[in-house]
Amino acid sequence: MWFDSPYYIDVYSHRDENEAVDFADLIESEINPNKNWKILDFCCGTGRLSIELAKRGYNVDGFDLSENLLSIVKEESRKKHLDLNLEVCDMRQFNRTAHYDLTINFFTSFGYFDAVENNKVISNMCNSIQKGGWLVFDFFNSTYVQNTLVDKDERIENDLRIIQKRWIEGDRINKEITIRKNGDSNKFFESVQMYSREELINMLENAGMKIQRVFGDYKGSEFSNESPRTIIFAQK
Repeated sequence: MWFDSPYYIDVYSHRDENEAVDFADLIESEINPNKNWKILDFCCGTGRLSIELAKRGYNVDGFDLSENLLSIVKEESRKKHLDLNLEVCDMRQFNRTAHYDLTINFFTSFGYFDAVENNKVISNMCNSIQKGGWLVFDFFNSTYVQNTLVDKDERIENDLRIIQKRWIEGDRINKEITIRKNGDSNKFFESVQMYSREELINMLENAGMKIQRVFGDYKGSEFSNESPRTIIFAQK
């Protein structure tokens, strides 16, 4: 599994803690979470956001399917003396109803399955929230991605040659990642279904959420076709 590969961190090393800081600032400025709230980092990955929120004194649960990524979160939280509740789980099987005051899906941790399973993930996400609670949903802006797509790039990272090829096929954006080191070569594949702002809003509204604001980046800029992100604040 690509997300459990030790190379995943190298490929996405440019995604640093600054994004998590900006995102946490935006969440605090928009909904002013109470320190007693139960917060869920839905598919927490390397825990950038979980750790940032825990540093600010929030009670955070996180889950991810990748044991490798969760091991990184555990080590970082141990070093920083932070208390995080972490578990291994598939987002399609996550089932904790009306448990959280705030559920957050950060950095496109969605869209990897077919339409039926993606809708199941949305239901699991929204069902986790108590009445009156919040969802903050962060996805790429499909229009921006289509307009700025780089077909191929190549770079060196930690003695690895990383080659990425990208293409759009139907309603999915695909990526082939080749990792070369010491004569060895490994290939990985990503495929994410593209959703427009309107499609995401419809899915969330059908799952019982009321849309409050939509932003275009982690700094809180207004959404437009040129925005890199689609960040939706919704309330149950």
